[in-house]
Amino acid sequence: MTDYNQLIFEANDADFKETVLERSHQIPVMVDFWAEWCAACLMLGPILEKMVDQYAGRIALAKVDLDHNQNLASQFSIRSIPAVKIFYEGKIIKEFLGAIPSDQVQTIIDEILPDEKKPRIEEANADLAGGRWEDAEKIYREILQDVPHHPDAGLGMGVIAFHQGRFNDAEEFLKTVTSETPGYEKVPPMMARIYFEKLPAPDLNEITATLKLTPEDPRALYSLAIIYARGGEYEMALETLLRVLRIDKEYEEGTARSIYLKIIEIIGRNSPEGKRYQRELSMVLFS
Repeated sequence: MTDYNQLIFEANDADFKETVLERSHQIPVMVDFWAEWCAACLMLGPILEKMVDQYAGRIALAKVDLDHNQNLASQFSIRSIPAVKIFYEGKIIKEFLGAIPSDQVQTIIDEILPDEKKPRIEEANADLAGGRWEDAEKIYREILQDVPHHPDAGLGMGVIAFHQGRFNDAEEFLKTVTSETPGYEKVPPMMARIYFEKLPAPDLNEITATLKLTPEDPRALYSLAIIYARGGEYEMALETLLRVLRIDKEYEEGTARSIYLKIIEIIGRNSPEGKRYQRELSMVLFS
């Protein structure tokens, strides 16, 4: 007999309304449609159970053995197993098929659960915007201690580390930010800037000497563009890279083109300059 108070329980044709639909008005309920003969089901089951433990009361798991609950199989059009449907407030809000890995299951659960850290994130973001970086960093660190790789906290810490010149730290934090994270548009420009900061600085004297003798030497021009980019002179870097690409469109197996696009990320793809230099690049590559 099913214990209604358990977070992991069996559900059947007779009690599905009570144990799943009604309970889903309290917390989301994952329903695992499975069978003993299904090898993939036996792989997925422990992953789902681990998630219930990990989320500590924020989500429940109902296991439905299809061999003994054909009415539910028909009602929810189960054609292949394992099949998981997540119910909230009496309705299916998410579903997936197959024995997907635990990180994908976690991503799905994170998408449907309200973020308990949101008020603290908003507080930290306000501190960051107000220049109270120490207060913001303290909150972000507390959040990351509870939820490692929290994308909003990662973004905040990444911004702080970036502006403090701690580029290795910034890069690690920014890697945790997803494209769905509010403020994600800040990430590509910062990552591009970090890329240039970490590049070895070319020898300007050697470059100057080479260009005096051979003004169109692609290697020297490329190195000069790196110096411009490291110094924040992005338009000069782009103009110099265009000279390289006019000489060799595939310079160093596309490296010059890749660097060019990184600089556009910094100045903004949709900025007037970004759009202009994207057009310039197309004209060179397809002429």
